[in-house]
Amino acid sequence: MWRYLAYLLPAVVVLFAVTAREIGLPRRRLAAALIICAATVMTQRPFQAIDMTAYFRDWFPYYVQLQRLPPEATDPEIWPLWAWRFLAAAGLWWLLAVFPTVSPTSPDAHHA
Repeated sequence: MWRYLAYLLPAVVVLFAVTAREIGLPRRRLAAALIICAATVMTQRPFQAIDMTAYFRDWFPYYVQLQRLPPEATDPEIWPLWAWRFLAAAGLWWLLAVFPTVSPTSPDAHHA
């Protein structure tokens, strides 16, 4: 999967630079960092043990759909997990989009 996403890296760098410039106040940066950390924990489950079945379900869902799993992997259900991930990612993207922005040069910045 990484070899396909590697072509998006220049766009990600530019997107990061633009959004980092627009973040503004430290409170907004902290809130954005917390939202992003929450997204990582909710969608990647970093503290859960992984086996061959979970590895393919998490990182190669296309192989699961095509039933190209190694013999040691059982047939995992991918849609309950991936539906939850898509829903969580969409909700967190929405939260980041609607989070109020206050530019450091606006009159409200001194009261925030």
